[in-house]
Amino acid sequence: MRVNSILFLGAILFSFQVSGAECSRVFEGLDYGPAVRLTGTFGKAFSTSNWKGSLDQRMQMLQKKYPKLVSILKDAKFKTVRGKPKRVVVIDAKKGVPPKFLSDYLNAVSGNTVSFPLDPGAGHLYSRFGSQVVAVYGSYDQSDYRLPNYSDRIEPLIELTHQEMKNLSVYLNQIAPNPSEVLGQSNYSGVASGKTNGKLEGNQPTDSSEGHNCTSWICLAPIGADSGESLLSLVGGNISREVHTNPGWWSKFLATMTGNPRAQTVVLWRVQDENETDYNNRSRKPRITPAGTTVIPWDFGEH
Repeated sequence: MRVNSILFLGAILFSFQVSGAECSRVFEGLDYGPAVRLTGTFGKAFSTSNWKGSLDQRMQMLQKKYPKLVSILKDAKFKTVRGKPKRVVVIDAKKGVPPKFLSDYLNAVSGNTVSFPLDPGAGHLYSRFGSQVVAVYGSYDQSDYRLPNYSDRIEPLIELTHQEMKNLSVYLNQIAPNPSEVLGQSNYSGVASGKTNGKLEGNQPTDSSEGHNCTSWICLAPIGADSGESLLSLVGGNISREVHTNPGWWSKFLATMTGNPRAQTVVLWRVQDENETDYNNRSRKPRITPAGTTVIPWDFGEH
C-alpha cells in the first residue's frame, strides 16, 4: 500500500509527540548484555546507565519505580478484538512527569531495541535509537527524544540482537552524512517491490523507478546477522502487503498484526483525557470485552 497523503516534512519533530499467552514469549537468542556503544553520529545515543535485563524485566522495573505513572496491560489489543495481543505499557503523562522520568524511560527501553513514536494519524515515520530520533526522506534529521506535548503517542518496540544493533549502527552512520549515496533517490511511494541492493553501505532500490520514503529506508534496513535480512523480515513482515511503505500501516502492523516475539511490546503515552473524543469525534476510552480483553482505540492513519 503506497503512501498517498502529504508528508509534513517541515513539522517540528515530536511536537505531537505482565505477560499473557502470546506476550509471555521471549525473543530466543537475544543478547541481554549492555547496549551497543555506537560511534560517529550515534556516539551519544546510548547511556552507560542503560538498564540491564530483558525488555519485559526493564518495563517492570520502570513500573515499580513509577507506580502512579506506569501501568502494564497484559494481552491488550489496539483498535479491534481481531488484533494480536500485546504487552502495552501505559504512561499517564496528563499531569506531566518527574524531571528524571525521561532519562529513566530511555534507560529502560534503549537496550537492543528500536521503536517508532507516532501521533494519531501520523503522516511521517520517526525512528528512535537509544535517546535519538531519526527521520529520513531525502535529508537526514536527528534529534533528542522528547516527551509528548499535546497529543497521545503510540510507540511500538522491536527487540534486536547485539549483532543486529551493531549492523544498524553501521547503517545509520553510513546514511547520516549522505542519505542519497546510501539509499539512492527518494520517492513518495517508497520501495514497494522490497528489492534493494541489501548492503549496509548501499541499500538503493534495484529498480531505478523506485526510491525510499520515510518508512521503507528503515523497514528494508539489511541488519540481519545471518544473511542481511531486512528489519521487516525479522519481524515476520510480508513484502506483498507493502506495510514497509507507509508509517500508518507499519505502526498498525507492529501493534496489531504481527505475533512475532520481537514485537510484543507497545508503549502508549497518555497526554489527553480519555473521556474526550479525538479530532474525528471518536472515543479515546479503552473498552473491556466480555472476555476481559482491553481494546484501545487508535487512529493509525492508514492512508
